[in-house]
Amino acid sequence: MLLTSLVPVTIAQHNTKDSVIRSFNDLKWSLRNYYNPIDDSVKNNCWQGCVFIRFKISRNQKLVNIAFTKHTPVFVAEAINRGIARINQRGLDIKKVRGETEKVYLLPFIIYNDDGCGFMTGWEDNNYKPDEKITMRQMTYHQSTNSIRNILNFTDEEELNLINCVLLAPVETPIVMY
Repeated sequence: MLLTSLVPVTIAQHNTKDSVIRSFNDLKWSLRNYYNPIDDSVKNNCWQGCVFIRFKISRNQKLVNIAFTKHTPVFVAEAINRGIARINQRGLDIKKVRGETEKVYLLPFIIYNDDGCGFMTGWEDNNYKPDEKITMRQMTYHQSTNSIRNILNFTDEEELNLINCVLLAPVETPIVMY
């Protein structure tokens, strides 16, 4: 008599190699999925911009020499660092880059954090008057111009006038407003 398990086994559970990131597209989706800023920080910040993440891929297929665009909010940088740590735990096996450890990659990560903005959603309320703190957050919300200005200005303090890199297609967080 043959009994089959009632629990389905996915390919990734059966063959752990299948949970490895095999393409730059997988890398982007993994970063997006693993990007989880701390709730309190999200609710107390209002920021939309692009963080340029500069990195190399080591011989061990890990993301190394990671730097961010300078002036990236701390809560964003911490969430990206946690996401990259999870990616490195999961492992990379991108055939296109095997053995090429000197290439620099630049990944634009577009972030929308509207939680702490106090923007009105739904019905207009003529009595709503944002306090000074909310008003200041709203005034500094759009950081796209600063992101472009700082494209060569990274957190590792290395001064650059140009960057010889592989520019990857951007990835963005979903827009969520509460």
